[in-house]
Amino acid sequence: MPPTPYHRRFQKQVSSQAPNLTEKLIALRFGSEQYAIPMRQVQSVLNNFTAYGALETGQSLVMHNQGIVTLIDSATLFLSQQAIAPSQFLVICLLDSGELLGIPTSEMPTILEADLSKLATLPMGYRQGRLSPAIEKLIPVPDSSVVFYINVERLLPVATY
Repeated sequence: MPPTPYHRRFQKQVSSQAPNLTEKLIALRFGSEQYAIPMRQVQSVLNNFTAYGALETGQSLVMHNQGIVTLIDSATLFLSQQAIAPSQFLVICLLDSGELLGIPTSEMPTILEADLSKLATLPMGYRQGRLSPAIEKLIPVPDSSVVFYINVERLLPVATY
C-alpha cells in the first residue's frame, strides 16, 4: 500500500540544527569584570570565613567541614588594578586531583547559563599581557558584554621542588 499524505505528518521531523551545548556556570564579579567557573566543580559557597597561614604568594588556608581548602589570591585573576573590596564570600571548588580550592569574592556569586559552542578564544596579542593562564575563553552574554571563562584546574601554580 502506497504511503498516504497523512502518513507523513506523524513522522518525527529531524532538525538540521546542531543541539545547543549549554552549561551552567557560577559567575563572579571582581570590579567591573565578570568571570565564570563551571558549576559542576563548585562544592559550596561560604559566607564569612577566616583565612590562616598567608604565604607571600597570597595563598592561605581555610578550614571547612569538608576539610582544608587552599585559598587563592584572587588578585591574580584581576585584569585591572582597581581597589579590591574585602571578600565576604568563598566559592569552594573541587579540582580533578581531589584538592579543594577556594576563590574569595566580595559579591554573592550568580548563576549563568552559557552556550559552549559560542565560547570565543582569546586573541594571542591579548594573551601576551599580564593574564592568568586560568583565563581561557570569553563568553558572550545577551547584554553585549563578555564574561571571562576560568579553567579552575589552572588556578594553582604548578609546584616545583
